[in-house]
Amino acid sequence: MKRITLLILMYMFVLAGCGGGEESNSSADQNGTNSDNSDSGSETLVVAMTHASPPNAFENEETGEPDGVMIDIIQRIAERTGYELEFESMPFSSLIPSLDSGRVDLIAAGMGITDERAEVVNFTEPVYGFTEALVVPAGNEDNVRSLEDLDGKSVGVSSGTFYHDYLVESDVEMDVKAYDTVSEMMLDLTNGRIHAAVNDTPIVHYLNENNSDYNVETVEEYEANYVIDIGLIIEQGNDELLNELSDQIDQMKEDGTLDEIHEKWGTTWFGSDDDE
Repeated sequence: MKRITLLILMYMFVLAGCGGGEESNSSADQNGTNSDNSDSGSETLVVAMTHASPPNAFENEETGEPDGVMIDIIQRIAERTGYELEFESMPFSSLIPSLDSGRVDLIAAGMGITDERAEVVNFTEPVYGFTEALVVPAGNEDNVRSLEDLDGKSVGVSSGTFYHDYLVESDVEMDVKAYDTVSEMMLDLTNGRIHAAVNDTPIVHYLNENNSDYNVETVEEYEANYVIDIGLIIEQGNDELLNELSDQIDQMKEDGTLDEIHEKWGTTWFGSDDDE
């Protein structure tokens, strides 16, 4: 009886040993497979962009794909570094919150570099620069030449921009109306629902030249208050990505790639780099 019991115990031990060995080998195979998968594909960067701010960043109506100056810049960088890109389109006011929440890895949009924003995000060196424009309905029947001429009138501005804060804090008593999209603002301006609008000069020029639905004009006599530098935007603490993007921007400036992009979109350097 003891001999039978001993044989049974030995048999169970052998089975347990085999089972443990197979489980161990299975875990090793799984670990090896996961490692292979992680090394087999390029790293993906999720990029936040505005959906209607041409020529900076927008969704091309014909192709349905992201397009614009900032999109071309990040796509060229991705080609050079091997990154895959995934774009998420959203209102301008949602860009920084989406970065802070970890929903996206970086922002490629016409967002100006300011001290206030630099407290919560990191900017690469500038890739683009411009001033703001004052826009009125074609014909300028109200004879608007400056913000002072808009006392008691309604003025449109993109939500989340420092233009909004500038107008609200101005000594001029204006009815400031914030918009999620520039196109909606331009339509309201065309149809007389607001008296004027303030926005990025390249956006205003591009929309006015490429969309027959808008009938507006830029106030040439208006003296701009800002020279706005634009850069790619990364969350604070991600110095590795920040340095990598900045290095690529330096190379694109040196080899003429950045100039090619601006020539394509009819934009020019109009920022602090002009004086360097």
